[in-house]
Amino acid sequence: MARGSPTAAALTRIAKQLAKAKPAQVYARLYDGFVTLAGAGEVEACATLLRWMYEGHALLPESPPTALSTGVIDGFCLAAALGDRTRGLPARRADAPSGGTLAQRARAAERWVRRDLVMNASLRAPLVNEDWRALPDPPRRVYQWQWIQQLAAPAADGALPATEALALAELEPYIADWRREWRGVGNGAELVLAIDLAVRHDRRDLVRSWLASQGHRFHTPAFLVEEALCLPAIARAVARGELRLVDGLDAAAVTAALGAFEIALARSAAAASAPPRRVPKVQKRRVWCEYSQFYLEPEVPDPADTRAYFQDRRESEQGMSILRSRVAIGTPGDTAYVDIEASLAAVPPDPEGAVQVVAFPLRVDGPLYLRNVAPGDDTDPLIVPRGTYDVLACFYPKTSTRAWARTSLRAFRLVMSFLPEGAVSAPRCVRLEFGTPPDTVFVNA
Repeated sequence: MARGSPTAAALTRIAKQLAKAKPAQVYARLYDGFVTLAGAGEVEACATLLRWMYEGHALLPESPPTALSTGVIDGFCLAAALGDRTRGLPARRADAPSGGTLAQRARAAERWVRRDLVMNASLRAPLVNEDWRALPDPPRRVYQWQWIQQLAAPAADGALPATEALALAELEPYIADWRREWRGVGNGAELVLAIDLAVRHDRRDLVRSWLASQGHRFHTPAFLVEEALCLPAIARAVARGELRLVDGLDAAAVTAALGAFEIALARSAAAASAPPRRVPKVQKRRVWCEYSQFYLEPEVPDPADTRAYFQDRRESEQGMSILRSRVAIGTPGDTAYVDIEASLAAVPPDPEGAVQVVAFPLRVDGPLYLRNVAPGDDTDPLIVPRGTYDVLACFYPKTSTRAWARTSLRAFRLVMSFLPEGAVSAPRCVRLEFGTPPDTVFVNA
């Protein structure tokens, strides 16, 4: 494996995340490692990860970490003759819990991916004709991809079309003109479809050329590797070592990666069994506030409560969106980040000088996570004893960093007090930077 290998870097990053993972997160982190190693064709290493995922090292989540994850595992296991490891679990909520044989489930995942690859983003658009060839860029590229999708689209019963060879012929110039910095009309789906067609139509020369020039697209996002491994021809070629979707690993690197994962699993298990942490007097966290909001949630929100925040206009007008087991807090406008000071309190603090003050009820059953709109690692959780609280959030102005000040974005100090239930008659909108607080607070519970 070459120095600076993206695959090696990805495995190192995943091992670090696994070492810090909570029990509910272990399966997802192991799955991330599985996808990376499967894309590199490391069958034995994948078998080891599957053993850890399904034989006692990880809690099986109620829902899969990604929409395709169980199908990816099933498809690769079928291609690599690893047996039925998942039994169909975890299943997407729309699926039967464990219906069908391994082959039947892998076929269902294949059909789902094929349908996704050829789905026209403009669902109501008419069928494309070849007039696109005379158009200028960029519309020509858009219609070119939609034309390819039409040629490759399977029938309603899943039968593959007779026009696949034409689709492959159209993909050759499309990919030849694909600049590295250009995302592509299909966000990379073009490469997945092209490799599937080329493998099945015995054009391995095209596959080698495309992986050399466009293979970087399989590293980010990993979703492209997932889609590719749901297609049997690609999965078989990868499992047999005939092609690698991501750069390969030598035997020593694979051994080192598995060793790092095993150590990370042990550290995660040790952290989970450690005695409860003492509640600090003040817990300080910085949270970035894309779209002027952030969230206070349990580690695993109630799976029955899938509603999005701020879907009712009244929530925006009151500065908070209160759901059954979690809450979103709206910040003053143009906020880059807030520096939070959270503490247990017997009496509410003086809100003098605060530009915004809101109060909400919250039932606490474990650590609370501060999250924001952008996906990413959670901040360190807030340790709050179990119970029901009135939480008072007071925003005070503070000087932002010089870099953020140049953007006209602001920063705030947020004093978040966990008070006894009923201490401030939550929920209440006490003060807003602009406008009059509503008399009645809307609770979406």
